[in-house]
Amino acid sequence: MNDQDTRIRAWHGLLFASPIDEAQDRLYKAFPAMRGFSSRQREEPLFQAILALALFQASSMTKDHPAHEVFVFVPTVTRQWFVGLMRENTKSIFGRLRNKQSVKLLEHMGLLFHQMRVGDQPGVLPNEPERWASFGFLKDDKGVPEWMGSKLLESSSRPAS
Repeated sequence: MNDQDTRIRAWHGLLFASPIDEAQDRLYKAFPAMRGFSSRQREEPLFQAILALALFQASSMTKDHPAHEVFVFVPTVTRQWFVGLMRENTKSIFGRLRNKQSVKLLEHMGLLFHQMRVGDQPGVLPNEPERWASFGFLKDDKGVPEWMGSKLLESSSRPAS
């Protein structure tokens, strides 16, 4: 494992306090070449992997610039489900962090969540953003730019075409 893979796995543990499943493992190992799954499946483990990647990318190692803006692309039909699950997970994450009694960690995590920009039209951006993740799009969906489609992993839960 490289340092980045180790740090993403630590993020996953901090956020979810659960083991990493096979799909999450594949995405974490493939990051940054891969930024999401080519799948329409509404599965919590896939969601958790995307949330972990987004927050990992938002975090910065410097005091001068503690967080980065991160785009999270979610199709309109999936957005309500995604945002609802994000609310549920946010409550759980902050509940666990409160138990650690680290005010700095809670403040930093709050800052990171505020850096996430959830949108449904990646094709309107003139260029690939530096930091992004995707949930719910397929590689060949209309409106998915080449830079995004080429960075979506096939999900093992996606039915064969």
